[in-house]
Amino acid sequence: MLAVLATAWLIANWSFNRALEQRVAEQLQVAAAELANGRLPLSPALLQRVGALLSADVTLVDASGAPLDGVGRQGLAVAAALAGPAPPPAPGATRVQRLAVAGEPTVVVTTGIRGPADPRFSAVLIAASLREAREVARRTALGMGLAVLLAGAVLAGLSYYLVRGLAAPIERLVAMAGELAAGRRDVRVPPESAGEVGAIARALNELGERLRSYEDALAARSRSSALGEMSARIAHEIRNPLTALQLQLQLLEERVPEAQRPTVLRLLDELRRLELIVASTLAEARAARQQEQGPRLLSLVQVVSEVLDLVEPSLSHRGLVLERALREVPLLALDADRLKQALMNLLSNATDAAGPDGRVRVTTRWEAQGTSAVLEVEDDGAGIEEARRASLLSGPSGSAKPFGLGIGLKVCAEVAAEHGGRLEIGRSEDLGGARVALVLPERPAGGARG
Repeated sequence: MLAVLATAWLIANWSFNRALEQRVAEQLQVAAAELANGRLPLSPALLQRVGALLSADVTLVDASGAPLDGVGRQGLAVAAALAGPAPPPAPGATRVQRLAVAGEPTVVVTTGIRGPADPRFSAVLIAASLREAREVARRTALGMGLAVLLAGAVLAGLSYYLVRGLAAPIERLVAMAGELAAGRRDVRVPPESAGEVGAIARALNELGERLRSYEDALAARSRSSALGEMSARIAHEIRNPLTALQLQLQLLEERVPEAQRPTVLRLLDELRRLELIVASTLAEARAARQQEQGPRLLSLVQVVSEVLDLVEPSLSHRGLVLERALREVPLLALDADRLKQALMNLLSNATDAAGPDGRVRVTTRWEAQGTSAVLEVEDDGAGIEEARRASLLSGPSGSAKPFGLGIGLKVCAEVAAEHGGRLEIGRSEDLGGARVALVLPERPAGGARG
């Protein structure tokens, strides 16, 4: 910032100085043109009066460029003529020079005389010192420099205040998130702000409190019976604080100074570790619990819309375009929670593949054969190589994501199988990236409850 201000000050100083000198030269040219037009008697008195008005010296020069004695003022103009002797310009023509005359920066204007005139002289020469103009420019530059320094000091103070006001709370939040991810549940951060930072602190405190209470409950019960009951509570109680944290952090990322952005990104990474803890707990609980309720007849479009309404603000904030092509299909026997879990996995994969400013399309339609509904998620990323498609459905195969386990599509295939359907992986013809589809038959095995 200081470099920019200093550069701006130098440019302004140079421009102002040049403008003043140009203004002096223009005034001398106008006066010289009037004196050389042949209509005025070029008497010594007139030349001296013009020189006094312009704060300049005026003299006449002969055909060789030498000054005429006794005509005009015999100071700076004579010295200028002697310092830069040159034939005078043609009648009506003007020559402008910048010379160092008698140790002073001087602008010299010489204009050829037109019309009838004394044959002894050929041109009017006016010389003015630039010392006063440069002194004015120097004082102006000094004032501008002081103003720039004052503005820089004010901006630096504001920047320091903002950075200090944001950095300390964010560092505390990062430390708390790290403690939570490491297993401590008794850490708390006082919500000192009413903005995004305060909202994050309150959400983290709520998250820590709920994690602590649920882990205590899990420890008090037998693992086989407790996981099924607690998994649903964890999914509903912790999912919302995590989502609120991520949305608030994404909004905060744009407002913090550039130097503090890595700190916010570190906090997001810690939250992803918390998501892994929650996801692993849910996976174990789901494997242990017994399904007490079967699917219900639901609208596929309604279930999908609930998920899209939840994630669309976050995708828009990341610059992603979410396209909906939702066509109504007959009611299906669906496990809404499991279907939402599968759709969230597919959206996570698609948005990661599309990257910033990418496109993701979600489609619901009825199969051409008229026996199954199709839920498709497409992106404009690099796509999935055909050689890897089968391994993605068979088990963990590695992931390119920083914290990925490579089991997302396998979980989606399990959800499709639970509904009596299948998972298809291909390439999107319209967007060019991956196309993953859940094919759900109209009457899956197991029946349904209305």
